[in-house]
Amino acid sequence: MPHNILPFIIALLLTSPIANAEIYKWKDENGKLHYSSTPRVLAPHIEEVKLQKLPVDRANANRQERLLNQKKRDIRRVEQDKQNEIRKEKHIQAEQKAMLKQEARDKDMCEKYKQRYTKYKNNGVKGINLATGKKQKLKGAAARNAIQDAKENVELFCK
Repeated sequence: MPHNILPFIIALLLTSPIANAEIYKWKDENGKLHYSSTPRVLAPHIEEVKLQKLPVDRANANRQERLLNQKKRDIRRVEQDKQNEIRKEKHIQAEQKAMLKQEARDKDMCEKYKQRYTKYKNNGVKGINLATGKKQKLKGAAARNAIQDAKENVELFCK
């Protein structure tokens, strides 16, 4: 058996449930090395292997814990980034929806003021005389102001 496998076997035995048990090694008649937890009565040159418990490597344990905690933080950060992306997407969709509603309102207002402006230009502006309470055609500055207001609203809503 190659000598570089020996430390591996010992390490394996140390991590197994029988780590506290007695370990025996012997060579058979062909010179092959054997390990066992029970002694072989017929085996020549059997000897007990004394295993030492290794001290706990606190530095490595702390490093492993730090790495695990870092991994947990990374996972949380990725999840938070996903949630933030979802929130941003919802916000963008809400803004787009509001923009579409505003465009629809502007289109309706455009049509309304175009009709009003055309009506004022063709038929004149009618208003209620506050003194008499009757509808009558406006003249002068009042008519010009109403037509100008309708024109400005067309320009405003019909971009």
